Amino acid sequence: MSKRTRASPASQGLDDLTARFSQLAGLQQRVAELHRRVERVFELRAARDNSSESDHLSGQCAVLLSLLKTIAHTDSCAQTASLIRLAHTKCDFIYATLQRPSLSASPLIMLPESCFSDHICPLIGTRSTLTDLAPSYPSLHTISRKPTTHKMLHLGTDSARVIEMTQRQVAVWGAAFSKAKRAFMECAPSTGVVELLERASISLEELEAWSDGESVAHRLEPKPREGRGEIVFPVLTRVKLAGWWIRVADNRRWMPTSLVDVHLRDMVVQNDDVGAWDEPEKCSGQHSSSCKSWLAGTGPHRVVLEVAPDEDGRELAWQLEDLRSLVKPSIKQLKGVRCRPGVHSTRQELARVANVTLQLEELGVDTNEDDE
Repeated sequence: MSKRTRASPASQGLDDLTARFSQLAGLQQRVAELHRRVERVFELRAARDNSSESDHLSGQCAVLLSLLKTIAHTDSCAQTASLIRLAHTKCDFIYATLQRPSLSASPLIMLPESCFSDHICPLIGTRSTLTDLAPSYPSLHTISRKPTTHKMLHLGTDSARVIEMTQRQVAVWGAAFSKAKRAFMECAPSTGVVELLERASISLEELEAWSDGESVAHRLEPKPREGRGEIVFPVLTRVKLAGWWIRVADNRRWMPTSLVDVHLRDMVVQNDDVGAWDEPEKCSGQHSSSCKSWLAGTGPHRVVLEVAPDEDGRELAWQLEDLRSLVKPSIKQLKGVRCRPGVHSTRQELARVANVTLQLEELGVDTNEDDE
């Protein structure tokens, strides 16, 4: 009897220890559960853009972090359990706030689609529209893929740069640009970029495309198009082209049928193999043979020709003999031709040009004697 009496305090102590252990084990489980819950809440907050409620959420998250710090330094199990319940309540509130749709939408998505096509897209450029603006919001991504958004196709900021494009990019972007009316290309005429323009052949009305002397020196021009038949540009009325761009129409078999205004800026190809007395190679080809497709339709009525200064800074111009492939009865205004008076070959070329029936209203010819 006395043995059982002496054993009772020990048994009681063990029972108390077991209860304490169970209490701590349960508390540990609840702390682990709270840990996982807090991690999920903060991950959701990082992934969700709730700019309109950021200040309010920041305050609630600060309270939650304060509770976690208090729990970590509390010895009382009862107080710890109470704080854990409060922390779960705070997690519920933050989670519900994050799941709630934002009360104030982004100002951009409130704008009419015409704002993007008429103002925003031309201002920031086509590439920025598709790679920076479109991913910022689902509705903007949808708008960026609509052909009606891209009335203006604007690519490049460096006329010497080559924009390389994969066939998949051409397919995706080409569909978005299929109704473009104007195109401004400040880059070399790589094959992918030219193929993008061809996707807009039915709707394109104006084309301005410039490449500089560096791209000319490296002979950056698109590869010839395979297959038969021409690509018709039925409503293209104005082109302003420089460098290798002036031979794209011949190279790719384009047929602009409605051109009215043509501006061609030729460039001399820098070639170390050309002798001092040899005629320098130009992007337009021999006697302008590589750019004649721009004048193959019923028009144009106005033609402006110029040549970029050579590497020595000398001002150049299209010679009279270059007009073999260019002059036609439809031309009313012709500017940028240089004539060297007294040269026998020039007189012959002049006679050939005179055989073409012209109805010129304005003719700009430079008769600089220095060229003799």
